Amino acid sequence: MSELEGTGQQEIIGGMALRDQVLYGVVQHRSESGGAVAAGQADAGGQMFVFNLRLPEQAATAVLELSGATPTEFAVAPAMPNPFNPSTMIRYRLPASANVTMKVYNTAGQYVATLAEGYYAAGNYAATWDGRNERGELVATGVYIYRVQAGEHMHVGQMTLLK
Repeated sequence: MSELEGTGQQEIIGGMALRDQVLYGVVQHRSESGGAVAAGQADAGGQMFVFNLRLPEQAATAVLELSGATPTEFAVAPAMPNPFNPSTMIRYRLPASANVTMKVYNTAGQYVATLAEGYYAAGNYAATWDGRNERGELVATGVYIYRVQAGEHMHVGQMTLLK
């Protein structure tokens, strides 16, 4: 992928398989006026789709709805990449509509940031975290815990931020 025009700030976080489709890469860009997240996706026929999300200046996350078959069970994939710098992605699947919260905590159990909160339809999703707390400040290097609650389902995982 080419560099975002005039910024010099681009990072391809990684790619991951999604049943019949492949997430080609996630690009994040942050500037003084905010940021953007773009994800490119190619289907089995090689057709490319690009999704763009605009982030406010203090945003700590973006949630992408990924296409594909409706999942039959709740699942949360490990944060990828892990360890990470400057951002990581957590994919999750909802077999039914649910209220979802995804929050990040430090190892002392203190709240750091909310990555997802709201009512989501059944489907495949990915949330990104750029290592910022709820006030938009970069957090320290270390291990962080993420907790995903979706209706009656719950998952806890960990991720390591390296600087």
